[in-house]
Amino acid sequence: MGLAVACGGSSKSSDDDSGGKGGSGGTSGTTTTGGTGNTTSSGGTGAKGGTTSTGGTGAKGGTTSTGGSGGTTSGTSGSGGTTSVAGATGDPITLMTGNCPALTPCGGDVVGSWKISSICDASGGTAGTGGSTTDMPSCATQTVGEASSDVTFEFKSDGSFTAAGTITITEDETFDDACAMSQFGSDVATTCDLLDSFGAQGDTDYALSCTVANGLCDCHFTVPLTSNEVGTYTVDGDQITVDYTETDSDGTVTTGTETDSFCVKGDTMTQASTTSVATLTRN
Repeated sequence: MGLAVACGGSSKSSDDDSGGKGGSGGTSGTTTTGGTGNTTSSGGTGAKGGTTSTGGTGAKGGTTSTGGSGGTTSGTSGSGGTTSVAGATGDPITLMTGNCPALTPCGGDVVGSWKISSICDASGGTAGTGGSTTDMPSCATQTVGEASSDVTFEFKSDGSFTAAGTITITEDETFDDACAMSQFGSDVATTCDLLDSFGAQGDTDYALSCTVANGLCDCHFTVPLTSNEVGTYTVDGDQITVDYTETDSDGTVTTGTETDSFCVKGDTMTQASTTSVATLTRN
């Protein structure tokens, strides 16, 4: 239930064979997310993460990230921002990609209500989403955007766990004519118009608009990553394991188990998986 996972959004595919289509929204990683949550990698927007594949409790990104046994994550912090997304509910959160802040697991008391304050995706994808938002060309340049979250994680004294709410992430992907031809076999203007039509026709589960100017196509996404999880948790020293059941917006039910390293200091909890780190603040 990684941050990258717990808050993941999915996208619908298009039947048009002449271009790319909307793909999965984004992890890890409980932003996807390998912490508890199934917490979202964006500086932008993944695959089913584990107990916050994004090193913390997260949302399902087209699932944030891949969970797994937690460990010490090393590196320097990546870039991110704290501006809230227009029209989104909740508080602004920091999104980072690349080298994530190091975590020295220390354990601690997790009982209580927590909210996300930051997500870092070490896999290089969009924080909280586990990678690119759609089936955009792999040669497109992805720009980390902004995010807001109203997700609340509850760890109760009886060992039960819940995560509910939405992370809203924005990102931009830009590509030129050579990129469009290599990936889609059509020029940049044709490809850009096709992708924009997917958004206009509602063929994606997120807001999408694409415009072409000066030989470049820029696609802007606003992606909601919704978390709806219940389950139980256990703590063993500085490791937290969550057995969760997640229900997607389309009614799909997924179950899983995730283990992450964690450290609680005062009212701040940091959770880390091998691919992500998430910081939570006690409500």
